[in-house]
Amino acid sequence: MKGKEGGNEMRSYFIDIPSADKLRELVRIVNQFPCDVNLKNGLGCIDCKSLLGVLQMGRSPNMALEIIGEDADCDALENDLAAVFRISLKKET
Repeated sequence: MKGKEGGNEMRSYFIDIPSADKLRELVRIVNQFPCDVNLKNGLGCIDCKSLLGVLQMGRSPNMALEIIGEDADCDALENDLAAVFRISLKKET
């Protein structure tokens, strides 16, 4: 889903995180960008820049990332994530 929120771009992605090591890699990548990034599953939503929060959430099916930031930052973060994870843009419903 792409949309404007407070002058920033908001994008939502499905993400496949195959292992606990990849959870740590996800946190490392998102912390390199000024975007707000949330990780969601069917039970809740956490700040994806928090290693403790991400590890506590663990891996589950149907995980989603929500990225909020400037277009250029979102594009760069998307490219870095796509190099490591299987991600797909969520379609608006």
